[in-house]
Amino acid sequence: LLHVRHPTAKQAVITAIDLLGRAV
Repeated sequence: LLHVRHPTAKQAVITAIDLLGRAV
């Protein structure tokens, strides 16, 4: 995984992982 220092990008990644977790 790429180390992103942008809070917005990090938030997007966390949201994406959360959605994937719910999908499974």
